[in-house]
Amino acid sequence: MSRQRLVALAFCASLISASAVAQMTVPTNFRAGAPQQDPPYQSSPGVYVTPTTWRVTFSWSPVAGADNYSLEVSTTTSFPTIGKSSTQAAGTATSQLWGGLTSGVTYYFRLCAIDRIPTYEFGPCTNPLPVTYTVPVAPTPTPSPIPIATAVPTLTPTPGVPSGWTATSYTATTDIAVGSNGAVWFINGGTISRLTATGPQAVTGSGIRIAVDPNGVPWVVNLSKGIYRWNGSGWQPMPGSANDIGIGANGAVWIIGSDMIPYSWNGSGWVKGTGAGLRISVGPDGNPWLVNNAGAIYKWSGTAWSQIPGPAARDISVGPDGTVYIMMNGGFSFYRWSGSAWIQEPGVTAATVAAGPGLHAWVAQGNTTASVITR
Repeated sequence: MSRQRLVALAFCASLISASAVAQMTVPTNFRAGAPQQDPPYQSSPGVYVTPTTWRVTFSWSPVAGADNYSLEVSTTTSFPTIGKSSTQAAGTATSQLWGGLTSGVTYYFRLCAIDRIPTYEFGPCTNPLPVTYTVPVAPTPTPSPIPIATAVPTLTPTPGVPSGWTATSYTATTDIAVGSNGAVWFINGGTISRLTATGPQAVTGSGIRIAVDPNGVPWVVNLSKGIYRWNGSGWQPMPGSANDIGIGANGAVWIIGSDMIPYSWNGSGWVKGTGAGLRISVGPDGNPWLVNNAGAIYKWSGTAWSQIPGPAARDISVGPDGTVYIMMNGGFSFYRWSGSAWIQEPGVTAATVAAGPGLHAWVAQGNTTASVITR
């Protein structure tokens, strides 16, 4: 083939390429979906980490003549590109996910159409699209007065089972929780267990406080104040830090944050409330009851806290039917709220208690074995 013919063919190919590029237009309807926090990932067997990064999905309308797209990201509108995904946003796809973005940083994204045949040519790009998102977390604890230390009485033997109560074969030295569906979970020396038809069944992990939602799913607070939710086979870390946790029969979740302030869960983060406390439990209407560091008992109306007169308490539990129990501060006396007064349960010495459905209760007795009784 002559040199003149080769030159002519090359010139024709360049014209075809230029024509294809000229025909491509700026991608239209380039838009970002709602940013979301990146999902938890398993860093090692049984250990899940909740990222502080976020992700967003982009979509656009197809461009005539394009057989690929380049989604690019920068931290400025002048676009010294810090990343692109022309291989991920390939072919005729008209959407693309981009994750691993830093919380609180504004990123600029643009989309360019590409024609790969006969040569790799870029068409015009969209204007930069700014997207930013701050991953929700519980507020950083602020300095607050150190609560007055409440002396926990020394466990002393309390033999026998009170009248009307039934002994069980297990112990719960730390905490007990019962869901509105009757699911019983407890913590004994840090070990988390659920009660099954054949007896207690230990699961992975450890904790110091526990609550159970209406579906029988537990949430725990561990010794490091971390918050975790059971996913059926392991513990999913949740944002924030807490001293205590409670869940109502309607599914409302509240915590006492590590700053002693109550917070409610909105499905994606913690909403800061008012007041302060050490222990919290949630009624069937989703409103919490709490005990503060002086042992005073308060109930939330939905707009304000009102004090409930009674003995100084060190823990509280509200059942799915609204039954409220407290453990007396400085002793193991066990009281039930009648609606107008606290009535002591005769013969019961409670180290920890959980109010269950139908006026049932589970109590770890105030003795050296913390054996559990129920009624």
